[in-house]
Amino acid sequence: MATITKVSREAGAAYKAVIRLQGIKPFSKTFRLRKDAKTWAERMERNIDEAKAYGNSQARDMTLTDLIAEYSQQQEISKAAVSRLKYWEQELGERRLIDITQDVVRVSLKTLGEGKAHRGNGKKGTKATNRQRAPATVNRMKSALSAVFEYGREHCGLAVNPCRGIRRRPENNARIRFLTEAERKVLLTACKASEWGSLYLLTLMAITTGARQGELLRLRWRDLRLSERRAHVGQTKNGEPRVLPLTGGVVEILKALPRPLDRETLLFRSFSDPHKPYEFRKHWDKAVKTAELTDFRFHDLGVCQRSCRVH
Repeated sequence: MATITKVSREAGAAYKAVIRLQGIKPFSKTFRLRKDAKTWAERMERNIDEAKAYGNSQARDMTLTDLIAEYSQQQEISKAAVSRLKYWEQELGERRLIDITQDVVRVSLKTLGEGKAHRGNGKKGTKATNRQRAPATVNRMKSALSAVFEYGREHCGLAVNPCRGIRRRPENNARIRFLTEAERKVLLTACKASEWGSLYLLTLMAITTGARQGELLRLRWRDLRLSERRAHVGQTKNGEPRVLPLTGGVVEILKALPRPLDRETLLFRSFSDPHKPYEFRKHWDKAVKTAELTDFRFHDLGVCQRSCRVH
């Protein structure tokens, strides 16, 4: 049962709504307008889960930043998840958990989906591109936030997960951009002329194997079987191992390269650390610009495996 009383404050009159429900410690909230106090009280009486959250002091007082900090300390999370949660801290971090409703999350996701996609800038940061964020990106951002709220439900007395009930966006991210034979030759020529000597090999392997950027950058010298003309990818994006066939041209280039003493060294290593991949983005962008290609990404190179042959 709720009661609403008028209270005097220095800023003027206000209205205090007090909720008393069986099994829940009484709690209250003050509003400037009586109608707002009444609306809130009626909502609490209709939604017992939300009322329990308000009655729980821990859940009532925690902000999203507080919950993300606890979640990150208690759970093993990926670098991608860390990045996504940093976004939510900036977006909703100062809000109390009980004030982050399904409508709040829905509006935030809508804003996110209407924004521009970002990519690495080569300086451990990101920069906006000209492309709108993909539905898959929005879905993963929502999943990261949902995982935090589920943790809050299990460990912090939070009654509801506002991400539940928000439908996933259809992930129709298919995007086909084939290189013509002329475009392929011009691009490979530009890659050969790059200041980074391995750009040609990386691009050639992407075209001929169909492997993703991450798979190629994770390749180590121990993964190569040059006599068998293949390379073993330890773990694909889907979590399954697979073998990459190597063309004769790729094998010839690899045989000509100096072999490191440590076979754990990455094939496309950074100059400072043999176990970190080289940040090649600026060299790739320059090659694409030199080749005068439009609307073409490194990711699209895999498509070329099905549309052209390289020897």
